[in-house]
Amino acid sequence: MNNDKKINIILILVAIITTAVLIYTLNDFFAFNNPNTMGVANMAIGSFDESIINNGMAEKANIGKLGSQHIHADIKVYVNGKALNFASPKYYMKSSLLHLDDNQNLMDASGVLHMHATSVPLWVFFKSIGMDFSKDCITLENNEKLCNGENKKIKFYVNGMVNNYFENYVFADNDKILFSYGNESGEALISQIDSITDYAKKH
Repeated sequence: MNNDKKINIILILVAIITTAVLIYTLNDFFAFNNPNTMGVANMAIGSFDESIINNGMAEKANIGKLGSQHIHADIKVYVNGKALNFASPKYYMKSSLLHLDDNQNLMDASGVLHMHATSVPLWVFFKSIGMDFSKDCITLENNEKLCNGENKKIKFYVNGMVNNYFENYVFADNDKILFSYGNESGEALISQIDSITDYAKKH
Protein backbone atom coordinates (compact mmCIF):
# COMPACT_ATOMS: atom_id res chain seq x y z
CA MET A 1 0.00 0.00 0.00
CA ASN A 2 1.49 3.30 -1.08
CA ASN A 3 1.58 6.42 1.07
CA ASP A 4 -1.31 8.13 -0.77
CA LYS A 5 -3.65 5.24 0.01
CA LYS A 6 -2.56 5.24 3.67
CA ILE A 7 -3.21 8.97 3.93
CA ASN A 8 -6.64 8.57 2.31
CA ILE A 9 -7.59 5.80 4.75
CA ILE A 10 -6.44 7.92 7.72
CA LEU A 11 -8.43 10.92 6.46
CA ILE A 12 -11.54 8.76 6.02
CA LEU A 13 -11.20 7.39 9.57
CA VAL A 14 -10.74 10.90 10.98
CA ALA A 15 -13.83 12.08 9.09
CA ILE A 16 -15.90 9.17 10.41
CA ILE A 17 -14.81 9.76 14.01
CA THR A 18 -15.41 13.52 13.74
CA THR A 19 -18.88 12.96 12.29
CA ALA A 20 -19.75 10.47 15.05
CA VAL A 21 -18.63 12.89 17.77
CA LEU A 22 -20.61 15.73 16.17
CA ILE A 23 -23.77 13.62 15.91
CA TYR A 24 -23.45 12.54 19.55
CA THR A 25 -22.91 16.13 20.71
CA LEU A 26 -25.85 17.49 18.72
CA ASN A 27 -28.08 14.65 19.89
CA ASP A 28 -27.19 15.42 23.51
CA PHE A 29 -27.84 19.14 23.00
CA PHE A 30 -31.22 18.75 21.27
CA ALA A 31 -32.34 16.02 23.65
CA PHE A 32 -31.69 18.29 26.63
CA ASN A 33 -33.55 21.19 25.08
CA ASN A 34 -36.57 19.04 24.26
CA PRO A 35 -38.53 18.43 27.49
CA ASN A 36 -40.40 15.56 25.82
CA THR A 37 -37.22 13.47 25.75
CA MET A 38 -36.17 14.09 29.34
CA GLY A 39 -37.90 11.28 31.23
CA VAL A 40 -35.35 8.70 32.40
CA ALA A 41 -36.00 5.91 34.90
CA ASN A 42 -39.12 7.49 36.40
CA MET A 43 -37.54 10.96 36.45
CA ALA A 44 -38.88 13.89 34.51
CA ILE A 45 -38.00 17.52 34.12
CA GLY A 46 -39.84 19.69 36.64
CA SER A 47 -40.82 23.34 36.61
CA PHE A 48 -37.46 24.59 37.88
CA ASP A 49 -35.52 22.67 35.24
CA GLU A 50 -37.90 23.86 32.53
CA SER A 51 -37.31 27.45 33.63
CA ILE A 52 -33.51 27.23 33.28
CA ILE A 53 -33.92 25.52 29.90
CA ASN A 54 -36.33 28.17 28.64
CA ASN A 55 -34.22 31.13 29.80
CA GLY A 56 -31.04 29.68 28.27
CA MET A 57 -29.14 29.14 31.53
CA ALA A 58 -28.90 25.38 30.97
CA GLU A 59 -27.56 25.81 27.44
CA LYS A 60 -25.04 28.40 28.60
CA ALA A 61 -23.77 26.00 31.28
CA ASN A 62 -23.61 23.16 28.72
CA ILE A 63 -25.68 20.86 30.94
CA GLY A 64 -26.25 17.38 29.49
CA LYS A 65 -29.55 15.59 29.16
CA LEU A 66 -31.28 14.03 32.14
CA GLY A 67 -29.93 10.55 32.73
CA SER A 68 -26.60 11.15 31.01
CA GLN A 69 -24.87 10.30 34.31
CA HIS A 70 -25.60 9.67 38.00
CA ILE A 71 -22.91 10.68 40.51
CA HIS A 72 -22.86 11.94 44.10
CA ALA A 73 -20.98 14.34 46.38
CA ASP A 74 -21.09 15.22 50.06
CA ILE A 75 -21.74 18.89 50.83
CA LYS A 76 -21.75 21.03 53.95
CA VAL A 77 -22.85 24.67 54.10
CA TYR A 78 -22.01 26.92 57.05
CA VAL A 79 -23.34 30.42 57.69
CA ASN A 80 -21.77 32.32 60.59
CA GLY A 81 -20.47 29.11 62.09
CA LYS A 82 -23.77 27.23 61.94
CA ALA A 83 -24.30 24.31 59.58
CA LEU A 84 -27.43 24.59 57.46
CA ASN A 85 -29.68 21.56 57.79
CA PHE A 86 -31.23 20.49 54.49
CA ALA A 87 -32.95 17.43 55.96
CA SER A 88 -36.46 18.61 55.11
CA PRO A 89 -38.94 17.76 52.34
CA LYS A 90 -38.93 21.42 51.27
CA TYR A 91 -35.38 20.90 49.97
CA TYR A 92 -35.80 17.47 48.33
CA MET A 93 -36.02 16.87 44.58
CA LYS A 94 -36.38 20.53 43.60
CA SER A 95 -34.37 19.82 40.45
CA SER A 96 -34.20 16.49 38.64
CA LEU A 97 -30.73 17.46 37.41
CA LEU A 98 -29.08 18.12 40.78
CA HIS A 99 -30.81 17.54 44.10
CA LEU A 100 -31.01 16.14 47.59
CA ASP A 101 -33.47 13.39 48.38
CA ASP A 102 -34.69 11.51 51.44
CA ASN A 103 -33.37 8.03 50.79
CA GLN A 104 -31.36 6.69 53.72
CA ASN A 105 -31.18 8.85 56.85
CA LEU A 106 -31.37 12.49 57.83
CA MET A 107 -27.62 13.10 57.61
CA ASP A 108 -27.54 11.50 54.19
CA ALA A 109 -30.55 13.50 53.02
CA SER A 110 -29.02 16.73 54.31
CA GLY A 111 -25.61 16.27 52.78
CA VAL A 112 -25.53 14.11 49.63
CA LEU A 113 -26.05 15.75 46.26
CA HIS A 114 -27.30 13.60 43.37
CA MET A 115 -26.30 14.73 39.86
CA HIS A 116 -28.38 13.11 37.11
CA ALA A 117 -26.84 14.78 34.06
CA THR A 118 -23.40 15.78 32.86
CA SER A 119 -21.87 19.18 33.63
CA VAL A 120 -24.44 20.42 36.16
CA PRO A 121 -22.92 23.35 38.15
CA LEU A 122 -23.67 23.88 41.84
CA TRP A 123 -25.82 26.97 41.20
CA VAL A 124 -28.53 24.64 39.88
CA PHE A 125 -28.98 23.08 43.31
CA PHE A 126 -28.85 26.36 45.22
CA LYS A 127 -31.24 28.19 42.89
CA SER A 128 -33.64 25.24 43.00
CA ILE A 129 -34.02 25.63 46.78
CA GLY A 130 -34.31 29.42 46.66
CA MET A 131 -30.72 30.30 47.48
CA ASP A 132 -27.86 31.83 45.55
CA PHE A 133 -24.11 32.15 46.08
CA SER A 134 -20.95 33.35 44.42
CA LYS A 135 -17.43 34.32 45.42
CA ASP A 136 -18.84 37.60 46.74
CA CYS A 137 -22.22 36.91 48.38
CA ILE A 138 -24.68 34.29 49.53
CA THR A 139 -28.43 34.89 49.43
CA LEU A 140 -30.43 32.74 51.82
CA GLU A 141 -33.92 31.45 51.11
CA ASN A 142 -35.40 34.29 53.21
CA ASN A 143 -33.66 36.72 50.78
CA GLU A 144 -31.08 37.77 53.38
CA LYS A 145 -27.91 38.66 51.48
CA LEU A 146 -24.54 38.16 53.16
CA CYS A 147 -21.44 39.47 51.40
CA ASN A 148 -17.70 39.62 51.89
CA GLY A 149 -16.61 42.28 54.36
CA GLU A 150 -13.71 43.17 56.60
CA ASN A 151 -14.35 40.38 59.08
CA LYS A 152 -16.44 37.82 57.22
CA LYS A 153 -15.59 36.07 53.99
CA ILE A 154 -16.99 33.39 51.70
CA LYS A 155 -14.84 30.25 51.53
CA PHE A 156 -15.23 27.38 49.09
CA TYR A 157 -13.32 24.11 49.46
CA VAL A 158 -13.40 20.85 47.52
CA ASN A 159 -11.70 17.82 49.03
CA GLY A 160 -9.96 20.05 51.56
CA MET A 161 -8.49 22.38 48.94
CA VAL A 162 -9.44 25.97 48.10
CA ASN A 163 -11.53 26.07 44.93
CA ASN A 164 -12.23 29.23 42.93
CA TYR A 165 -15.13 27.99 40.79
CA PHE A 166 -17.75 28.61 43.51
CA GLU A 167 -21.27 28.42 42.01
CA ASN A 168 -19.93 27.22 38.66
CA TYR A 169 -18.18 24.19 40.11
CA VAL A 170 -19.20 20.85 38.58
CA PHE A 171 -18.40 18.16 41.10
CA ALA A 172 -16.79 14.78 40.46
CA ASP A 173 -18.07 11.56 41.96
CA ASN A 174 -17.50 11.38 45.75
CA ASP A 175 -16.25 14.97 46.07
CA LYS A 176 -16.46 16.55 49.52
CA ILE A 177 -17.62 20.16 49.25
CA LEU A 178 -17.58 22.95 51.83
CA PHE A 179 -19.22 26.33 51.41
CA SER A 180 -18.72 28.62 54.39
CA TYR A 181 -19.56 32.25 55.14
CA GLY A 182 -18.15 33.78 58.31
CA ASN A 183 -14.95 34.73 60.10
CA GLU A 184 -13.61 31.19 60.53
CA SER A 185 -9.97 30.41 59.82
CA GLY A 186 -7.35 27.97 61.00
CA GLU A 187 -8.64 25.20 63.25
CA ALA A 188 -12.26 26.37 63.04
CA LEU A 189 -12.19 26.08 59.25
CA ILE A 190 -10.45 22.69 59.42
CA SER A 191 -13.20 21.54 61.79
CA GLN A 192 -15.84 22.53 59.24
CA ILE A 193 -14.01 20.63 56.50
CA ASP A 194 -13.72 17.58 58.77
CA SER A 195 -17.47 17.71 59.48
CA ILE A 196 -18.38 16.92 55.87
CA THR A 197 -20.11 13.54 55.77
CA ASP A 198 -18.86 10.55 53.82
CA TYR A 199 -22.12 9.10 52.52
CA ALA A 200 -21.73 9.77 48.79
CA LYS A 201 -19.52 6.76 48.18
CA LYS A 202 -22.29 4.48 49.53
CA HIS A 203 -24.60 5.33 46.63
